[in-house]
Amino acid sequence: MATDQRRRTKQEQRDASIEKILAAAERLFIQKGFHATTTEELGSKAGLTKGSVYFYFGDKNSVLLALLEKVQEQVLDRLREKLTDTSVPPLERVRHFLVHQAKLAKTSPAMLLLPIMVSIEFAGTGEVAEKRVKWGYRQTAQLLAGVIAEGQVKGIFRTDLSADEQASMILALNDGTMLEWWRSDRNIAGRGLFDSLYAMLMAGIAAPGVEAASSSLVSTG
Repeated sequence: MATDQRRRTKQEQRDASIEKILAAAERLFIQKGFHATTTEELGSKAGLTKGSVYFYFGDKNSVLLALLEKVQEQVLDRLREKLTDTSVPPLERVRHFLVHQAKLAKTSPAMLLLPIMVSIEFAGTGEVAEKRVKWGYRQTAQLLAGVIAEGQVKGIFRTDLSADEQASMILALNDGTMLEWWRSDRNIAGRGLFDSLYAMLMAGIAAPGVEAASSSLVSTG
């Protein structure tokens, strides 16, 4: 029993150290950028040593890739569930997408800001981080386009613009809203900002005569 307890304790310590490094990396990569953040800063911010970062991850790049895995789990995997649920009407599925993003902006903003940061900082490098983020955006765009195409057939979404174009605009507006909220040092009320995004977006993609289910996004999410 004592041996099992020691093993559990070591595993718990290992897990706690990894989480501390990831939490520190989230903050530093967003605040300073990936390339401007040193491994020594990562360790210090986590309350550990530089050697601990190397021990658990090998290098700084592996820390970033681990964070991007979290983005996939918390953002893409959950969005896939919401956007492929055909028991929910297309308009409501788009709303679910925006609600999910708005809630993440409040609870885990780095999960939305990190892909934006990687898109900018790694643009044109062809590195693994850039490829993963591009893949994630493509997957999300395809999921949204599928929902919109379904809604177009049902007369819910406008048909003068392609489903792919509308999906791309939804992603662009969502990222832009997130960046504006962050640039304002979060002085703008996040709920009001995302409610505005919802109202403007729905007014732009809904077919004539189709009204959104609610004028408020977060409050009813």
